[in-house]
Amino acid sequence: MSRHAASQSNTGPQQYQLMSSESPADQAKSMSQNNKDQLISSLKTHKVNTITELRRIEKIFAYLNSEEVTEPMTAAWAHYVNSNNLLNELRNLTKKIPFSSECLDEAKTLVVADPTSVRSWNYCWLVLVKMEKE
Repeated sequence: MSRHAASQSNTGPQQYQLMSSESPADQAKSMSQNNKDQLISSLKTHKVNTITELRRIEKIFAYLNSEEVTEPMTAAWAHYVNSNNLLNELRNLTKKIPFSSECLDEAKTLVVADPTSVRSWNYCWLVLVKMEKE
């Protein structure tokens, strides 16, 4: 889902609207409840499955500073990491050097065991930081 947000439709396939080129802060300020609900829905249904799109939504939600977006954003990051989307993207970035799934699994285990891991809803970021440090 590239630069698109889900638009709910009562019948037929799901529609998508092109998001504006505004900054995340401006998008958050002008975002309607319907648009926020659409982004939350796209996270809950895993329509958004790339690091780029998750980061774009995360930046908008950070400006909203609303508790209702925390759980869907946290769950979307966890799904992204645990469904091997992160592993696939890392492997695509490192084609000349095979990326080990064991490295990712070890980092995930370290994050789960780390009591400070609750400091972020971005599980992907926490895992990447652990990989870099360990």
